[in-house]
Amino acid sequence: MKLGDRADQQWARVERYFARFEALSRKGRIHDAASETYVDDVYSFFIHCYHLKDWIAADCTSPLQSAVREFGKRSQAFQVCRDLCLGVKHLNVVRPSSDLNDARLGRKGVEFNVSSGVFTMRVFVRVGSDEQDAFDIAKECMGEWRKFLGIEEA
Repeated sequence: MKLGDRADQQWARVERYFARFEALSRKGRIHDAASETYVDDVYSFFIHCYHLKDWIAADCTSPLQSAVREFGKRSQAFQVCRDLCLGVKHLNVVRPSSDLNDARLGRKGVEFNVSSGVFTMRVFVRVGSDEQDAFDIAKECMGEWRKFLGIEEA
């Protein structure tokens, strides 16, 4: 589906950051940067994922411009995505929409294969009294976007 002249670019960016997050969290990647660089990639996914909504709403060539306003309002995963996005963009989230206490990523678990130099990093988010895998939240957000956009699951 064509989202609109500019929104298509943002969707492609969301997909690229999701692939980076998946490599980091599930497939493994070579450790060739400072650890905070990988955390930046995780935050970048949530920023771009949330702001796709703004891109579609602002793109007058998008056939989904008016429909996107309601997107994600009933999704806990997308509300966590929103709060993570705003939490890294602003010092304080004035109106959080989830039970995310401080709008930040939490505990990280790292596995490293010394001989290959490949590692995985699982990142967690505390939502209320529950701890959730951030990549599971990202997968859910991508599934919701694909459903909304009429894109078959990869």
